[in-house]
Order: sequence, then C-alpha cells, then structure tokens
Amino acid sequence: MSYEAWIESIRGAKGETGATGIAGADGKSAYEIWKALNPNSTLTEAQWLASLVGPQGPQGEQGIQGPQGEQGIQGPQGEQGIQGPQGEQGIQGETGRIGFVVTDFAQFNAAVKVDNAYVLLANDIETTAQIDATKNVIIDLGGNTITSSGYAIQAVGSEANVVIKNGKIVSGGVATCATEGATLVVDDIEITAQEACLMAFYASNLTVNGGTYTSKDNLVIMTNGTTGQGKNNIVVNGGTFNGNITTSGYIAGGIYVANDDTVVVNGGTFNIVNGVGIVARSGNTTVNEGVVFNITCDGTITAGRVGDAKIDITVPHELVLDLSANYPGGTPSIVNNGNYELYVHETNVA
Repeated sequence: MSYEAWIESIRGAKGETGATGIAGADGKSAYEIWKALNPNSTLTEAQWLASLVGPQGPQGEQGIQGPQGEQGIQGPQGEQGIQGPQGEQGIQGETGRIGFVVTDFAQFNAAVKVDNAYVLLANDIETTAQIDATKNVIIDLGGNTITSSGYAIQAVGSEANVVIKNGKIVSGGVATCATEGATLVVDDIEITAQEACLMAFYASNLTVNGGTYTSKDNLVIMTNGTTGQGKNNIVVNGGTFNGNITTSGYIAGGIYVANDDTVVVNGGTFNIVNGVGIVARSGNTTVNEGVVFNITCDGTITAGRVGDAKIDITVPHELVLDLSANYPGGTPSIVNNGNYELYVHETNVA
C-alpha cells in the first residue's frame, strides 16, 4: 500500500460546516498607510495620487484602418406635395411696330400711311409737297433735317396718332400741323419756319414735349379763327419758343388762340421780339406756374396786328385777352396761375 493510499484509509468522515465568523474591520487605504510612514508630508490624497502618475509615454503608431462599413439601407421616399394652383396668365404685350427706313419723299409719304409703323429717316430730304401721316405712326427723323417749302409733315384724320422726334424741320411757310381730328405729339425736335411752327385745325390735338421752335415772321403756335376750324386741344409741357416779325404792321407772338380751343401751358420759355407772349381771342387758355416770358422790344414797333388786319395790339405784354375781336369761338378766357402780366384789350387802338 502506498503512502497516499494509507493516508486515505485512515481519514475520518467530513465534519459539519462551522458558523460564519465575525466580519473583520476595513483595512487602511494605501494613502493612509503611506501617510503613516510619512507623517511630516503635507500632501493631500489628491496631490499624493497625482504624484504617482508617471510621465506620458510616446504616442503609439496609428493602427490599421478598419474596413469600411456597409452602406445603410435607403429610407422610403416621402410623399409628393400637393401641386399649387396655376397662376393667372399675364397681360399680352403690345404688338411690335412695323419698321421702315426711308431715304426720299415717296418712301416717307407711303410709310406714314401704314398703321402701327415706326418710320426712320436715314438722311436729309428736301420737298415741295407735304407728308401726310394718317395712321398710328412714330416718325424718327434720325437726327436728320426735312426742308420744305411749306407744310413738311401733317397729321391728318381721326385715325392719325403721330409722334415726331429726333431731328429738324425747316419750312418756308407753316411747318407742321394736326388737322381733321388728328393727334400730333412733337417730342424735343427743332423747327424753324417762316410762318408758324405748329398749328391745329378742325378738332385736333397737339402736344409739345420740349424742343426749340423758331418762327421768323409770325406766332410760333397757332389755331385758326375761321368758323368750324376750332375745338382743338393744345398742351405745351415745355420747350423754347422764339417769336419774330418782319412784316410791317404786325407783331410777333408765342401762342395764338383764335377759336373755341382749349390750351394749357404747363411750361416753356417764350423769347419774343417786338410782340406778346400769348393772345387769346376765343376759347379757354390756362397758363400754369413756371412758364418764362422774355419779351423784348427795340422801339420800332409799338402796336400791330395778329392774324387779321382789323385789331392792333400794343406791345409788350405777356398775356393778352382780346375782347374786341369777337371771333366765332365765343368770349375768350385766360386762367392766370402764374401771376403773369395780363393785358385786356377792349377797343381797337389803331
């Protein structure tokens, strides 16, 4: 029998488990044990723990990048929003004008009879006949000059809605007019005429938007005192109006209102030599604030006729209300909104 077998043969039976012993007291912390060994140290526990930390070691090499993760599953598409209401259709633009470039009288006179035309003059022209514009037309003189022995351009008829701009007109008589219900706008052009620069007849409309207008031997803007040629509307918004006279017995002037016309002067400068600014023999004339009258007399003329051989008017005056002529359009009126000098003529001074 071996030793281990003999020991096993003499081992007794296992006894019962003894009762649990009383729990021992908590042991001291490492700081408390250290403090007991170093009673003179003033280190707090936190400071002592910090003193145990060694210097930071060198940074290790960067690890190998791991494999890219699989792309996540795409989420479901959101529902489509409700379509908004359709907006209203915009206003249709105006139809473009029909363009003409003209170089002579025949081309010019034909083009201004085409409705909705834009007529561009390519060069200076001279004519002894008048150009009659009868439709809705813009006339662009292209910086050129029309020279005419009489009327250069007329707006004729109720379908005529004519604009003249960008150039010069030189006339040996009356230069330009609106007649038979036409509408004419002159927009910053230059006119030199032996007689009037601008006229209106037979219930027509004339608007002056700037420009320079020089009459050598008459008034600059006129209507006609003949029965039936009135009911015109004239609006002057600006411009320079130069009135002169050479015919013996007459005086110069800026505007002549001779029938049952309506004339409104909003602006402009009237440079009149040996004459008057505005003469009203009929109709209704309004002169607003801001109009300039430069009237000079050299002493050779003290009075003279305007438009006929019956009535002499003294000079100089800015506004003349002629109550003695008894023109067919009825008693004239002038609304003076600019405190201009107003002369009322009641008897013939000749």
